[in-house]
Amino acid sequence: MQCNYQILQANTSYLAMIKANQFLPDLVIIDITPNNSKDVLLVNRLQKSSRTKKIPILVIIPKTIRHLIQDALKEAAQNKTDPAEETAIDVLEYPFNFADLLKKVESILAHNKQLAISLVKQEIDLHTAETVVVPQLFDLLVPVETKLRAIESVIHKQWAFPFTVIKALDIIGSDASCSTELAQCIETDLGASTALLKVANAVYYAKRGSRVTEVREAVVRLGYRETNNLLACLALIDLSPESHRNYGFRREEFWLHSLATGLIAEKLCSHGGHHKPELAFIAGLIHDLGKIPVDNNFKTVFPRLLEETTSNVCSFFKTEERLMGFSHAMLGHYLTTKWNFPSSISLAILYHHDPDMISTTPTPFDRIIQESVYVANILGKALYLGHSCDEICEEIPAPILKDLKIPAGPGENFFGSVFHDLWIFCKYLNLSPKNIAIGKVRSGSPNADIIVVYNQKIAFHPLVVALRNNGFTVKTTTQFVPDLYRQARVVIFIPEKGLPMDIMFYEDGKEKSDGPSILKIFLLNSLPPKKALQELEENDMLFLERRNLDLRFVLHTLDRFLDKVITPEKENIAVPESDL
Repeated sequence: MQCNYQILQANTSYLAMIKANQFLPDLVIIDITPNNSKDVLLVNRLQKSSRTKKIPILVIIPKTIRHLIQDALKEAAQNKTDPAEETAIDVLEYPFNFADLLKKVESILAHNKQLAISLVKQEIDLHTAETVVVPQLFDLLVPVETKLRAIESVIHKQWAFPFTVIKALDIIGSDASCSTELAQCIETDLGASTALLKVANAVYYAKRGSRVTEVREAVVRLGYRETNNLLACLALIDLSPESHRNYGFRREEFWLHSLATGLIAEKLCSHGGHHKPELAFIAGLIHDLGKIPVDNNFKTVFPRLLEETTSNVCSFFKTEERLMGFSHAMLGHYLTTKWNFPSSISLAILYHHDPDMISTTPTPFDRIIQESVYVANILGKALYLGHSCDEICEEIPAPILKDLKIPAGPGENFFGSVFHDLWIFCKYLNLSPKNIAIGKVRSGSPNADIIVVYNQKIAFHPLVVALRNNGFTVKTTTQFVPDLYRQARVVIFIPEKGLPMDIMFYEDGKEKSDGPSILKIFLLNSLPPKKALQELEENDMLFLERRNLDLRFVLHTLDRFLDKVITPEKENIAVPESDL
């Protein structure tokens, strides 16, 4: 339905035969499970009828009972009156990739004469996407709504969010929901059911009881949170298969960043007192969903956006807005609204780069979710968990931290639990944990490599998390005194917005010293003229723009200045050995 096909449903093979004869559909899909294996006989019934024998059939069946359809195909071949007549029967085995199902359906329908013209037109549309749609995307005179509809028109037959996940969200979000209703929903998707039972019987969960064989038992064992999160993760991976292009947007890194953002957002949302943190997980997991259709369907768009982003050292979303007039956040919001996601999730996707709009959200229920996703996206980048399309470290407004009840930022224990959960999910989603650099965020130390000087309005900056996660010891302070100045090799100052920085640090930088030099970095709202910047750099002073603080540049500068590369500590995660 989400792919704009008109669907006729039948709960029994008898009704299916009646409807097939009445409506002569373009395709009959027969869903066979071990519990209704006799429905394979519908294949023979349809093939024997002169009215329905030319209707293409797609049989979806588990591998364990595939022999039943093979027998039916043999019988259908024997009953042919014309040996040259082609048997229009295709088979798809459970579990299957949702995208593969859509391709199979489109391939079958391509043989239907009534659809030939429209399918040829669709091929032309796909072929001309680069020459027709792409120029529209980069034309700022074309309305944004027109561009979003153009993207949707290209992807709507190939791409849709699995209905099972959306239905499960509705059930979990209902106050009257129960495990039986949720299990019935999941059972309609054998791929999801299989994955759920596999996880429920894994050592980490199975130690709590005997082996489970029913989906409802798996839901009870895992709980609503784990069930909900697992379904959403499977859907995301299904929608964004690995791309083999060469510009660095690897899907495994994208999945990891998305998963980390979801886990952090859920934890922040719960800490902030929200009673449905699972909504923050979903929103965090798919916050960058709008990047995928642009990458998959327009081969020249993504490289151009990435080239502009890296060349200008700015955020990816700002490049999108500057060149196209909209961002992946707007496209993600547009698509999830079309897919009937809860508005709290769609809005969190829309505002995950816009703290100003978040602050105007009137209802605390939605605002906490939006704040959680916004902060989680930044922290995920600071922790180097996966990779998005830039490494710009945004400063988090103090009111948002206060709303989430972490005015001084998240502590070491917070990140430890995130790493633990992330490792578990990677295991069950077949993301290779051994290839994932998960470090340990060090705590503050009196003997620090780096001192970060906050101001009276800032008590936390994600740059500190990034530095500690990369192995540096960092001390934070709001009171900077001369004795403290000599304790570190690097001092990072964050002057208060609107106030001049202390000229003492500039004068001190010009003085000769017999001891090791000290690098002084100032994070400013706007940079001085280029000539002045170069002059300051010669005195071990560096000015950086707070709004475009690129972590890669900061770490590269520190490594060069300190003449060493500090290896991040590996987190000793308490996971059962058999699960690793």
